[in-house]
Amino acid sequence: MKTGKKSSFIKKTIALLVIQIAVLLAMLSAVVFVVFRAAENSTGQMISNYMNLYTGELEDILQGGDNLLGRIVYENSDLRLLQSDSEQERYYASVRTLTLLQNELATDNDFDALMVMASTYDIHLESFDSAIPTADKQNMQAKMRQAAERGAASKWKVGTFGGNDYVYRMYAWQGWSTGVFISLDRFMGVEKSEQIQDLNVVLTNPSGYIFGGEGEQVDNLLHTHISDISTNLFYVEERATFDDITIFSVANRFTVLHHMQAGYLLLIAMAILTVIMAVIIIRYIEHSVLKPMGVMQENMSRMREGDLDIRIAKDFDNIEFTILKNTFNDLMDEVMQLKIAAYEKQISMSEMELRAIR
Repeated sequence: MKTGKKSSFIKKTIALLVIQIAVLLAMLSAVVFVVFRAAENSTGQMISNYMNLYTGELEDILQGGDNLLGRIVYENSDLRLLQSDSEQERYYASVRTLTLLQNELATDNDFDALMVMASTYDIHLESFDSAIPTADKQNMQAKMRQAAERGAASKWKVGTFGGNDYVYRMYAWQGWSTGVFISLDRFMGVEKSEQIQDLNVVLTNPSGYIFGGEGEQVDNLLHTHISDISTNLFYVEERATFDDITIFSVANRFTVLHHMQAGYLLLIAMAILTVIMAVIIIRYIEHSVLKPMGVMQENMSRMREGDLDIRIAKDFDNIEFTILKNTFNDLMDEVMQLKIAAYEKQISMSEMELRAIR
């Protein structure tokens, strides 16, 4: 029997399902791209707003330090008396200046150390937070003495004193120096609103060396260069610069997933589930329909070629093909019985003819 150009219904169904999967995958890719970009923009704006508040608070601290140094240097007439030829004047100026330092530090919790140094008569006055280690104090004193003797640029810097990092600024002029020091932990741990998940804030010196910061992954970023941070894993952006101090935000790229709206995630999940179901249907049709049909077609082809001893022995999972198999086998049994009967009849006729001849 000729089938002409007729095509298989099952194969057409499979082809349509494959096309459906391709369309669904294209739609899923488009939805994921649009949703991810929207979440990325939203997260970026959220981080920008947060960093504006954060760096604003850091700027307020540094401005407070500038004002404090201004009061010590420009509003304190005793500072110049520390280098007076009169020992009495130096003594009383030292007492008043030390009292000023202690009062300033007691009324402002943002700072860890205030120091004044006069190199001519080796006068050093300081007020420290009680938590500062002795080694740190000694290194600060050496830095102040060096600034008094050689002069120092008046900029906010970050540096290591003893075993800890500090943000500091010093004024130095004609043999005297004054400075304010803030521990890096205190500086970066300013009062701030709820922190964004997976966001890290790091502080670098002019060379890009990371001294410290805030965030879950800061410990892994310490003592590296800002350019060494992988941009494949993090969004790295400069947020503020204060003299020789630069603040960067380092956000994990996967933080976008935490800020996707639940509706978008549900839509993506439904699309993925639809694709999975379509694949399952195709595999089911292939296993339960195409393979049994192939077996049936193969046996029918052998039957057309004259192989009447063929039988379908394979067990099928569904009842429809089991019925077809049993029907085919019964039909082949009947064909064989008819064939045998025809042979027997032919033999009988041949015998009758022989007897008639005799």
